[in-house]
Amino acid sequence: MKFTFLFIALSLLFACGKDPAPGPTPVPPPPPIPVPEDAARVQIGTPGIEGQTYRWSPTDTVDDVTKPMPIAFPKKTTTYTVTATSKCGQAKSTVTVHVFKQDASGELVEIK
Repeated sequence: MKFTFLFIALSLLFACGKDPAPGPTPVPPPPPIPVPEDAARVQIGTPGIEGQTYRWSPTDTVDDVTKPMPIAFPKKTTTYTVTATSKCGQAKSTVTVHVFKQDASGELVEIK
């Protein structure tokens, strides 16, 4: 099986009452990721941080919605959202996986 690996930046700063950051601060989302239709799977996320929990959506095309770095298997272009939660609060980040197929002329066409 062919895997394409992608690490999105979901960096949360948990100062928990220490100045200057009292809670989570997400990093801006990365650029969209093109994935050929035959790749079928892509790893999304970033290594987890101890004490945080994760929840991915949509839930139907990831192998484990609670992993910080799940395997996604979209059949069409899909935007995933992860919510990271710690004792200091929550932060969200998104990543879009673009899925393409090759048409009869050899051109890549996005599956939406």
